[in-house]
Order: sequence, then structure tokens, then C-alpha cells
Amino acid sequence: MTAVGTCGLIVTALLLIYSVDTVLNSIWRSKNKRPIIFSFAVYWMVLTLSPLLAGASMVLSSYLFSLTWLNVSGANGLLTLLLRIFPLLLSCASFWLLYSLVPTVRVPARDALVAGSLFELGKNLGCMSPCFRPTS
Repeated sequence: MTAVGTCGLIVTALLLIYSVDTVLNSIWRSKNKRPIIFSFAVYWMVLTLSPLLAGASMVLSSYLFSLTWLNVSGANGLLTLLLRIFPLLLSCASFWLLYSLVPTVRVPARDALVAGSLFELGKNLGCMSPCFRPTS
């Protein structure tokens, strides 16, 4: 990428997070404003951590789906259970970070648990969709 393209990408990403910040604050009816430096730090952290956590959750879910799909287990019961719960924990942690850092009001952790659980449910329903199943 050129320097202009990189700057454009950074500005676009920061404007996107600002938009998310505005929407989340309006959802929870917050009127408080943060200092610009603190907002920039929060936005940068969200831009860095959120894709990493969401990506790790997606990778683990895809791996678990492929294990069931290929019928290759090879893991004991406790490890399998841990692998099945870990994507849910990553999703809940991602939404907890988003909900606790971005809005300027305190958001209950229960909402992050619900959002993470619904995100995982959506991923699992997408994996079970007939368009993702191979034909033999």
C-alpha cells in the first residue's frame, strides 16, 4: 500500500469506530463525552484486539466444525469440551471488551454474555446451513 492508502485506511477505520461509539452511546443513552486522546486510545485498542479475538473464535469454531464434519476426534472428553467452550468464551470476552470500553456508561456484563452467545449461535447456525455442507 502507498502512504496515502495507508492513511486513508487508518482514517476510515477510526471513523468507523467513532460511528460504533456514537451508536453504542445512543443505545445506552449516554450523553457523556471523552477527551479526544482517550477516545483515540480506546478506538485503537478496539481496532487491534477485536479482530484478533473474533478471528481466533472463528478459527476455533471452524476447526471444531471440521473435526465433526470429518469425524476425526482423537481428543479426550475434557479437551473436546474445552475446545467447544473456548470459542464462546472468546466471543463473550470480545463483546465484554467492546461493551465495557466503548460506551461512556457502565454496561452490564450480562449483555456481553448474551451478545457473545448469540454471536456463537449465529456462527453455528451458519455452519449447519445446507449451502456449507459438501455434497458427496
